[in-house]
Amino acid sequence: MQAFVQKPDGAFQFYLQSGLYTVPTLGAPTFRTLDGTQLLFGPVPVVYGKYNFNEDWSIQGGRLPTLIGAETTFTFQNLNIVRGLLFGQENAVNQGVQVNYAHGPLTVSASGNDGFFSGQIDWLTGLVAYKIDDAQTVTFDAGANLGRSSVSTFATPLAQNNSAIFNLIYSYSHGPWIVTPYLQFTDVQRDERIGFAQGASTYGGAVLASYAFTDHFALAGRAEAESQTGRRGSGTMSLLYGAGSSAASVTLTPTFTFDRLVLRGEYSHTQLYDIVRGDVASGLTGSGFGRMGVKTGQDRFLVEGGITF
Repeated sequence: MQAFVQKPDGAFQFYLQSGLYTVPTLGAPTFRTLDGTQLLFGPVPVVYGKYNFNEDWSIQGGRLPTLIGAETTFTFQNLNIVRGLLFGQENAVNQGVQVNYAHGPLTVSASGNDGFFSGQIDWLTGLVAYKIDDAQTVTFDAGANLGRSSVSTFATPLAQNNSAIFNLIYSYSHGPWIVTPYLQFTDVQRDERIGFAQGASTYGGAVLASYAFTDHFALAGRAEAESQTGRRGSGTMSLLYGAGSSAASVTLTPTFTFDRLVLRGEYSHTQLYDIVRGDVASGLTGSGFGRMGVKTGQDRFLVEGGITF
């Protein structure tokens, strides 16, 4: 359950989001709501003030939604309930300052922030979006840690918090259709000071789509694939499921709405390739799914319901 308080007009604006939540992500462990809130961003995950200098320029600061990626943080904000594989390489909530420019079809934003919620202002992120017409938008976003950080928590994964990331996103929304394909590349440089004996990169792509059959029923889907560079035994860090690993997923999410009631179901399958598989007999833990990392496939079934006020 979450509550929102905002002032969206005038020169000075503000936004506050508070409550309990979890951020389920494909191929990653799931947590109870109370645990997820505590491990991630606390009971006030997003809160910021914003000042509009004029119709084109504005500045905002606080706990901000990230500029990175095609999927946003919380389940109700997305076509699917669970975030995708590519979301696992992206930061979600940044603490910092952001400057915005918007004029005609062009939107540009730049932010100095703490990346993966590290508490250290060492990231620079940016976004350029161009609205081709009423239905189509092309967006390029990027971000990088300009220094080096040794902070390592659940909300601040060490490798990803020291990465650089780039996304190219195309969005189409017209009539009953929403279609968003995008490409992603990330890179982490070698740095023995924080335990990175070898650098690594990931590259992947995804397509998110939804079709509204009626005012009360829509079907959303997502297909994606992602791979990591490196060779087993080379000392390459794990950004995905070990050096040289790959993953693919497919997700289907039917959504029913009636007045203020929203009910969604979801099925997803994630498949891993080129991983180190665990061995139960020898007690060797692998990089796959399950307690011993033996499994290369995972199916998930979810139901989400809510009431908006």
